[in-house]
Amino acid sequence: MSNTSSAPIFLASHNAIPNKYLVRLNDDADVSSHLSWLQQRPNDGLSKVEVTNKFKSINGYGAELGGPVLNELANRPEVKTIAQDRQADW
Repeated sequence: MSNTSSAPIFLASHNAIPNKYLVRLNDDADVSSHLSWLQQRPNDGLSKVEVTNKFKSINGYGAELGGPVLNELANRPEVKTIAQDRQADW
């Protein structure tokens, strides 16, 4: 039996931006290695992967993600959380 668990995926309750996510890695995770793995994912129409921003302060990044890659990400041990991006309420 596996002892791993998936990172939570928090969906925006309103003003969600479709397929845009903020991915936070564990504090000790190597962002460069993780992004190298991510860029090797298929971008075949079913899955979409496009990193749009990198955030050093949270050891993470913003990305456009679609298809099975989102669940693959959640199952990676270095991923802490995934949150859907949303439009700000001003």
